[in-house]
Amino acid sequence: MAQHDYDIANQSGANFRADLNNALDAIVSNNSGSSEPSTTFAYEWWIDTSANVLKLRNSANNAWITLPLSITADNSTSGALTVNGNLSTTGTLDVNGGEVILDADADTSITADTDDQIDFKIGNVDVATLTNSHLVLKGTTPKITIGDGGAEDTALIFDGNAVDFYIGLDDSEDDLVIGTGSTVGTNSKLIIENGGNVIVGATTFNNDNAGIGLGSTGFFFATRSDTLVGSFNRLSSDGTVVDFRKDSSVIGGIGVASSDLTFEVNSAERIRILSSGNVGIGTSTINSGTLGSSNKFLEVSSGTSSGSGTLVLSRNTSTNDVELGGVRFVNVNNADDDGLDADGRLVAAISARSVTSDSNASDDSGGSITFSTKPEAGNFTERMRILDNGSILFGKTSETFGNTGIHILQGSANGRTFITVSNDECLNLNRENSDGLVLRFFKDTSLVGSVSTNANSLPSDRNFKRDISDLNLGLNLINKLKPSQYNYIVDDEDSPKMYGLIAQDLEESLTEVGIGKNSTWLLQHEPNDDEKQSEYSLDYIKLIPILINSIKELEERIKTLEG
Repeated sequence: MAQHDYDIANQSGANFRADLNNALDAIVSNNSGSSEPSTTFAYEWWIDTSANVLKLRNSANNAWITLPLSITADNSTSGALTVNGNLSTTGTLDVNGGEVILDADADTSITADTDDQIDFKIGNVDVATLTNSHLVLKGTTPKITIGDGGAEDTALIFDGNAVDFYIGLDDSEDDLVIGTGSTVGTNSKLIIENGGNVIVGATTFNNDNAGIGLGSTGFFFATRSDTLVGSFNRLSSDGTVVDFRKDSSVIGGIGVASSDLTFEVNSAERIRILSSGNVGIGTSTINSGTLGSSNKFLEVSSGTSSGSGTLVLSRNTSTNDVELGGVRFVNVNNADDDGLDADGRLVAAISARSVTSDSNASDDSGGSITFSTKPEAGNFTERMRILDNGSILFGKTSETFGNTGIHILQGSANGRTFITVSNDECLNLNRENSDGLVLRFFKDTSLVGSVSTNANSLPSDRNFKRDISDLNLGLNLINKLKPSQYNYIVDDEDSPKMYGLIAQDLEESLTEVGIGKNSTWLLQHEPNDDEKQSEYSLDYIKLIPILINSIKELEERIKTLEG
């Protein structure tokens, strides 16, 4: 240990040599001593042996800078290392489980006093612990901030073996995105928009696209193509699966009962759909009746003895003759897909229609009921209508007498019936098996007349005839007739021969005797599919009186010849 003022005066050789050696000793020992050197210089080293620490004189030469290093005989160090400026080392810096202090007041540090663990302290508060497998953030409100507020995407990347994931901020859209890969904004799987909407499986909040959307205002949607969209599953017990609320109060719900689907309102079941497809409204025990369980039924019940089950079909309209509601019968085996057009799947229908002449008749209007059917190869057509006054129309839609069809009146003329037919008989009455009454006539419930059958007899009572005179047709017509044999065109080659008269020939014969133009009593002309032709029919029975006259004429001639 030595100190020196580093001032060598002029002196003799031996003294000069001793003074120089003392100066060199001071330099070599860094001016070591229990007290500071009497003469000091800027940047001078001094080892304070009283504290075993190394000190450096500052640049102003007015104070000492203490380096917190203990100078010991075994060359070890203790205490803290304070470095003003950069610390650089080409070897290993080993703090040996100690604490690395990072600020001036020594309350921010890194400590590794636990094996394979690093603890971080800021402001004298433990904020994080890092191990070889995880990072733990401590404190009352721990958080991680990624980014510095700049206009750039930020992300947390999960580097997987086969697939990478990211959670990031798409700064161009101001959205939080979870996706696959490592590039924010691509391959997005979940998006939280800046407005609060959440999108899963899509890129826009729109139910036209496949995906799930949760709106910030409570709206949500789920869209999927060609398969099941969602599923609700209740385990173990029957009951409500989904409920519906108003202001937090339960209004109704959809539930399950065994294999049936139920709909509840006001804490009570109102509709049940059985596994068979039968539907009950107001009842859970749907009676399929004697028609069999394979048929499908809709049963409406009041559920009590004081009311009745009622199905209401309604429409708000002031227009006349528009449909108010209806029941349609459809054969889904038909080729047409829409099930509603006249040439498609719709085969029959019952419809209620409005009846009003007042454009503001919402408080006073009537209604009619129509019944429609479709033939196998034809158009869907109305067949019957019950008018608002109770009258019934068959084959017509108005009460006009000149229109073909049947009209049964109600009201003051209750029961009066009009039948209008074009080019054909208006009414056919047929009694099968036995002769007897076909038609009876009453007056005030008392029988006044009748029409009966007796073998091939026809009504012939004088009381029902007028303008009676002798028939002047006999041999004058019969002799002009040309009986023929023939086969009908529609018959096959093996069909038997037919015998009779040709209607056109008969018409010529009738013309020759002066009654051809008035022969409709005997001959009927009906149009066929070819507008240029007519189909002729002949009433052979009406030739019998003419044949009788002919026999009588022949009898007179025989008597004359026999003299």
